[in-house]
Amino acid sequence: MNRCRFLFFVLPLVVQLSCAREEAQTPASARVVVPEYSAANIAPSGAAPFSPGRIVSLYGKALGPAQPCQGSAAPDRRETASPLRPKQTEIERSVFPQTLCDTEVRVGRVAAGLLYVSSGQINFKVPQSALTSGDTTVQVIRAGVSGPIVRVALGVEATSEQAQEIADAMWSALQKVDWDKAYSSQCAVLSSRELVGEEAASPTRNCKQIQPHTTTETLYYPVGAENPKEFLLRADIRPLREYPELSAEVEQILLRRLGTGVKPGQVPGVSLGAPREVVGSWRHGNLTLYVHRNPAYLAPLGVRRGVVLVALREELVQEQTRRALAQAALQTQSQLSPEMIGQDLSQSLGGAYRYEPVSLRWNAMTELERVAAEQKTRRELVRMLRWPKDDREQKAASYVAADELTRRLGSFLVRSLDGRTEEAGNFGQVKLQLAAYGVKYSGIGHYSDVMEYDYSLLKRAWTEYPDTKEGQRAFLLLQRLECAATDFLVKTGADCYREVIQKGEAFLAQYPDTVFRKEELALLATAYETEWSLWRGAGSVDYGIHAKPSAAAAEAARLKAIALYEELLRLAPGSPEAERGVLLIPRLKLKLDTGQRRFLASEC
Repeated sequence: MNRCRFLFFVLPLVVQLSCAREEAQTPASARVVVPEYSAANIAPSGAAPFSPGRIVSLYGKALGPAQPCQGSAAPDRRETASPLRPKQTEIERSVFPQTLCDTEVRVGRVAAGLLYVSSGQINFKVPQSALTSGDTTVQVIRAGVSGPIVRVALGVEATSEQAQEIADAMWSALQKVDWDKAYSSQCAVLSSRELVGEEAASPTRNCKQIQPHTTTETLYYPVGAENPKEFLLRADIRPLREYPELSAEVEQILLRRLGTGVKPGQVPGVSLGAPREVVGSWRHGNLTLYVHRNPAYLAPLGVRRGVVLVALREELVQEQTRRALAQAALQTQSQLSPEMIGQDLSQSLGGAYRYEPVSLRWNAMTELERVAAEQKTRRELVRMLRWPKDDREQKAASYVAADELTRRLGSFLVRSLDGRTEEAGNFGQVKLQLAAYGVKYSGIGHYSDVMEYDYSLLKRAWTEYPDTKEGQRAFLLLQRLECAATDFLVKTGADCYREVIQKGEAFLAQYPDTVFRKEELALLATAYETEWSLWRGAGSVDYGIHAKPSAAAAEAARLKAIALYEELLRLAPGSPEAERGVLLIPRLKLKLDTGQRRFLASEC
């Protein structure tokens, strides 16, 4: 081949390879990344028109940093609403930064206020100078790099007549709800992933009905312990489309229909799920009606979903109130609550021990306060560890008290240095001192940020003094620790509910008259309920982690859980443990998933 012709072909290839190497060696931060989006990815909140003051979400790629940023409204400034859209909410008249995390959004040629910026989404506020007809342009500029200029249509605001129409449709939909109907039709079965809050207060089925202007969701709950059925106890009525620009008017129309609004503090404390704000309520016969603002989650900021009318039957209000009272009582009245344990230990040890909940963590203390708390707690702990062995009940009590003091001391054996959590300077000395008494700290907890230990003192109280009250309390406290007490509950795979059942039943067989029979029955019932729920909630359980029980084992567990909860009702009627059983028995009898996931390793 002619040498010149050879160079003619080869030199461009050399140049290309050289350029490719240079590009590969260029730092990622120095490369130009162009924001990607289109007009189809621009959505005003609630499908409202693109108009002055409107909060708008823009979706795409490379819009901002991977770590989201939120813009704060100026506390002392408000914009004058555009005369083309005079009725605006407070957030729509607020002043937000026009540059956030090195990102800008221009509407026409005017910089928009930025509420939220991330790599995949921006929430911005349309400038008040925008029009309400024709179209305008939107452009994102990130770190000086401009994205495409896209055109969006401007729109006209909805009218008060439309707000009245929406409110009338919501009120009409409420009148059509058939409250006396038991479940019979095909509705969506709510999985345990969809259960809201405490499993005993969650609906089981959801029927959705679409009307011309509204969507009505009717929610069914189990009723009755003897012969349970699923009854319609709640209805959520919302506009078919989300109309945040009309929310204030729709709210006022509904409140006028309902009567005098009630302040949020006077509203019965029921759990309705999702971040909702009660703006008024009204009692009508067997129904309690709530008008709610229904905002989306705070991140990303600024998106509003409108207004919801929620109606609850009295049975559901009473059930949720009953559950809340039982839950609160469990925290203070159970023999496994810190307050009750503290009272019993103080009595057993002749006032030598006094329970003191940790009111401040180490990161809320000065270094002097932390050192003082550490020294005081350590002195009390050593005194408990040296307790004479003459009285078995007192010695078991001293171990349980020392366990609480050891965990409390763990809160004061860490400190912050240059923003890092590390061992306190004298931790090595303390570690050696306590090791002489058999107390060993395992290290700073990954989630707790305090020094943790292996609960060896509870294990000693149980294994050395199993016939004492405090020794038996230590056994239950170890069970309640679930899969965390690995030396006590040797896990089967990723689950420990089997060990809770095995050891719990052996405990009751050996000590049938224990003063903690009620508490042990409650733990056993929960463990059996978990086994049933693990099988029943097939769509919401990772069987790569958990071993799926057989159908026969799950059915046996369901029946056993019912029997244990019923025994609790006979043994301690009105107790917090029994009250929880009252709420769960109907679900178990109807063979529904209760959503119970306690005593599973992934939940611990």
